[in-house]
Amino acid sequence: MLDTFFKISERGSSVGQEIRGGVVTFFTMAYIVALNPLIIGLAKDADGKY
Repeated sequence: MLDTFFKISERGSSVGQEIRGGVVTFFTMAYIVALNPLIIGLAKDADGKY
């Protein structure tokens, strides 16, 4: 059903590859969203203070 609707096979992919790509993208973005405030929080301002 998904393959016929999105024409995944015609584009040289499979449903499994697309799901795997979506999961990897989700976890990558979740990692960035969690890590970004930590990095920004450790940055110093113009006066050298945290």
